[in-house]
Amino acid sequence: MPKNFNSDEAEVYFEEEFNYQLHKETFDQTVDDLSEYQRRCQESRSIRTCTWEGQNEDLTKGGDNAFPFKGSADSQVWLSHGLMNTSTAINMSALRRAQIRAYPRKATDVERASQVSVILKYFRDAGIDNFWREAELADSFNKEKALMVTYYGWRPSRMVPHLKRFDLEKMQQTFPDVEELQNEGAGLELALAEMLADEDRVEEVLELFNSVDGWEVNEKRLKKALKQLRKDGVAEIPVLIEDEGGAECMTLDPESEFFAPLATQNFQDGNRCWLRKPMTPQEILSRVESEGWDEEWAEFAIESRRGENRGVSENPYGEEYRDLIDVIFSYEKLIDKTDNAQGIYLTIWSTEFGSGGNVPPFAKRTLLAGRKKFPFVVSAPYEAKTLYSAPTWPEQLKSIQKSKKVFRDSNIDESSYAISPSVIVPPSWDHGRPQPGAVYPVRPGQQAPTFLTKDSRFDINERIETAITREALDQMGLDPDSPYSQVRQQHEIDRLLSHFSEVLKGVYEAYKVDGPEELYLRVTGNPQSVEFIKDPDEAEMDISISFNSLNDTPEQIKEIRETIIQTSQLDPNGRINMEAGIDMLLNMVDPTLADIMLLPTEQGIDKITKETQDDITSMAAGVAKGAPKNASQLRLQVLEQYIQSPTGAAKIASDPSFLFLMGEYIKQLEFNVSQQENAEIGKIGGNPATMGNINTQNI
Repeated sequence: MPKNFNSDEAEVYFEEEFNYQLHKETFDQTVDDLSEYQRRCQESRSIRTCTWEGQNEDLTKGGDNAFPFKGSADSQVWLSHGLMNTSTAINMSALRRAQIRAYPRKATDVERASQVSVILKYFRDAGIDNFWREAELADSFNKEKALMVTYYGWRPSRMVPHLKRFDLEKMQQTFPDVEELQNEGAGLELALAEMLADEDRVEEVLELFNSVDGWEVNEKRLKKALKQLRKDGVAEIPVLIEDEGGAECMTLDPESEFFAPLATQNFQDGNRCWLRKPMTPQEILSRVESEGWDEEWAEFAIESRRGENRGVSENPYGEEYRDLIDVIFSYEKLIDKTDNAQGIYLTIWSTEFGSGGNVPPFAKRTLLAGRKKFPFVVSAPYEAKTLYSAPTWPEQLKSIQKSKKVFRDSNIDESSYAISPSVIVPPSWDHGRPQPGAVYPVRPGQQAPTFLTKDSRFDINERIETAITREALDQMGLDPDSPYSQVRQQHEIDRLLSHFSEVLKGVYEAYKVDGPEELYLRVTGNPQSVEFIKDPDEAEMDISISFNSLNDTPEQIKEIRETIIQTSQLDPNGRINMEAGIDMLLNMVDPTLADIMLLPTEQGIDKITKETQDDITSMAAGVAKGAPKNASQLRLQVLEQYIQSPTGAAKIASDPSFLFLMGEYIKQLEFNVSQQENAEIGKIGGNPATMGNINTQNI
């Protein structure tokens, strides 16, 4: 049994004192247990990228033992890579067009669920930096390594150093409203110049910089920069600018960055996992300021590895690098002895060194308060019982790709023989192995020289290669002529959408724990920012991201539209929600189009009501108005309310011109309604539900 599953050795309770040796042994054992999985990942990568041992740059076989001859074809067949990229493109398109919904578990939470749906959509579309890159990378890893791992969280606000280039003019633009600098008749430019030139007024300059919201300047660095400014008229001043933080997600390489015990089945049911991140000294030092890492540990880590050139064997990324330090983020479910409460604890440390004297063996060790789950979403193919046992796409396509390569190489070699056939020559001539352009001794009685001919197999090989490609498409569910391919594609799409529904849910939970009380969102189609306020009493919601590839063609969308319209006309009790149907149809065409065009129901009604009221006002002033063709029934209802009101009735009775204009306007609306009814009669073969008209005779 691996050490990381030995209850006698693994930590169960949280201890203030960090057992470095135990943690290192447990981590190293886990990495060792995963060596076979890592080997499979490397092989899958080789298949995908068409690389193998002894490969020549000119894609020919070298060496005396080359078969069928030295210099024969050794082509690259990017079958796996092409199919994987095609599938990823399909999946990413689905994710971009998918509908995101938060479903309440209680009827009282419907309104809040609608608000949460907006913020989830914001996270996907704009609120998470590099979201689409990370999503595509996750899908790629899913195919190449049969595992998707995505970290999620909320980045805290922090001060980030920026070098800003300043001269006198730039300073004037930065501090335009500082009245304290205005001297008797002296302008801002002169006042600034005097202040900068005076070495005794550094404190004033420092105060001036720190007065800018979100800026913080180090006094020591400022003094140095001011000397440069006095000398050259320009200087780079390091300014700490506040980063407000925000939602984040990051896809991890399951081969080299993320590790879980080998026998893990349901990831969130496990007790521990690790994230390995090679970091620069600059990154480590910045975490001291922004995230509270131990300063002594950080300095010790940097000095312990300074100047070392670490080779490939120590680098999980397969490249040489200098001065990078492997930092381990250990996530553990541990029990607090004081109250027996289980929590998720994070310890940040390194396998490369323990403790140096009084230096602690970790950079940070803390309880992730408010977290019930590890901040990762880990998804493996459904056919696998454990995380690391599912087959990769390259493994499934290995034999087919090899077969295609054999026939591709044979076609190239066949062509070489056709262009440069072998020749029979006298025995005294030099000769070699059978190959294109080779020469061979004549036999007694034969005429020399004579070109050898062989049967061509071009047509056979091409037909076989086509059949092999078709087999690969069918194997991975990408054959356009197969009735099962769309179902297979939908299956792959559902896996990706399920993964990122959990990611977005995790990001939202992280926001509730670490995010600001108020969040201002920029929503597509809305020119105004939308304010979202935390609700401490908010109930948990179910998050869904859905996209149906079976309804993705124009013909299918048209068929669904017709079905919705026809069914709505047969609805005797008003059970069908036409607004939801319109939402769905526009989202099927393009979610961005739906965002831009669709208004909330209340806002849409208000818009039509105001338009109709404006038309009434214009007609009351004697201006004829043509009736719009949309929302005719709703406009008739607005008109009916006006006609029945005392103001409307009096106006109609006293103004014949207004009466005429109103009558024409109503006739146009009724005509629009009748046209729609006639169209539906033609489709369903009967009368639709009556829609009620205003009796113009009464007017």
